[in-house]
Formats: sequence, structure tokens, C-alpha cells
Amino acid sequence: MIESEGSKPRRLMSGSKATPVGRLFVLDLSGSRVFSLNADGSDFDPLRGNTVNRGPMDGDLRKRQAPEILLSYFREGIGIALDLKGERMFLTDLGGSVYSAKGNGSDKNTLLYPQGSLTGIAYAEAPSKLV
Repeated sequence: MIESEGSKPRRLMSGSKATPVGRLFVLDLSGSRVFSLNADGSDFDPLRGNTVNRGPMDGDLRKRQAPEILLSYFREGIGIALDLKGERMFLTDLGGSVYSAKGNGSDKNTLLYPQGSLTGIAYAEAPSKLV
């Protein structure tokens, strides 16, 4: 991901290994936050697995806080989706599992385990009344 400050672009995040996924990003524009699922292995920790991180999207890179690790122990994370209204996130991994957690990373639950080959996840809120 590249951010331009004036005429000089600055690298915000990068990976060192080539994988089918890399890093997945989901933006929370109302909260000015970015959620990322580290699936590129660049900062893979064998004790923690892949991680879900959250960081601010404010403009001044010198004052920006470092991203925080919200969740860990994913086996090759492959999908992330946010339910901003419900303050939840949903995740999938190549091990075939589907997880949910609160937006702050607490209350992680395994919803489905192993479901075969998963390639991502999406969240859509159904209308309360069908026409």
C-alpha cells in the first residue's frame, strides 16, 4: 500500500514473500481505521500464526500509532469482512474454518471447522422486510 505525502510516495505496508493472498485490507471509513489480515507471511510468527491487525488512517505518518494485533492463530488467513453496525468481524482461513470476533478482537469464536477449500468471506446485511 502506498500513500502519497506531497509528491513523494511512502510505503505503509509491504510483504516479503509472494503468496496467493498477501495482505487483505478492509477499511472502516467512519472510524478512520484499517483492518488487515496478514496472510503474506512477511511477519509470520510460528507461535502466533497469521494475525488480524487494526490501525488508524490519519494523515500524519510521524504521529500515527503502530497497528495493534487483534487476533492471531490463523492457518493461512484468506478472508476478512466487517459488520460495522454490529461491531463484528468474520474471518476464514485455508484450513477451512470460519471465525467471528468482536471488532476489538475479543470473543473469538469458531463458527465452522474444517469446511474444505475456502477462498474468502463477505458480509451483507439482509433487509428487515422483503418486498
